[in-house]
Amino acid sequence: MRAPDDAGSGDAGVTMSRLIPFLVLALLPAPALAQGGAATSDRGLLMRIDGNVNVAAGERAGAVVVINGDAHIAGAGRNVVVIRGNLTVSGTVEEDIFTVNSDVELQSGAVVRGDVTLAGGSLSRAAGVTVEGTVEDDIGLNIGWVLGVFSVLF
Repeated sequence: MRAPDDAGSGDAGVTMSRLIPFLVLALLPAPALAQGGAATSDRGLLMRIDGNVNVAAGERAGAVVVINGDAHIAGAGRNVVVIRGNLTVSGTVEEDIFTVNSDVELQSGAVVRGDVTLAGGSLSRAAGVTVEGTVEDDIGLNIGWVLGVFSVLF
């Protein structure tokens, strides 16, 4: 039996609720994605806790981070992270998708130029979807991996 002050230590002791403040701090200095291509509006970092984010066709976003909500990417986003929600992509994700306990729907015509990684949840991939990187689903979640994902966002 562990002593009370050892609770939460070790590889399995990290919970998502304890990670959220660190993830939020890691995202604050994020630069906006440089404008270019066919998109007409750059929305920079989009982050929502307990709500939804929509990147409409013709819009661009840098990092899209949603916790306890849904994200829909019809335009373009650089990186997308969804924790405890759903992600629908009908546009372009220029780098990576990372989700935790979330369902991902890649609709016909969607393009992901990086990797798609799911830590819990399911992936639905329609005909006509392009994923240029790898697809990993149901990976084990650990703090090192999560921090690694956020380090490539910026």
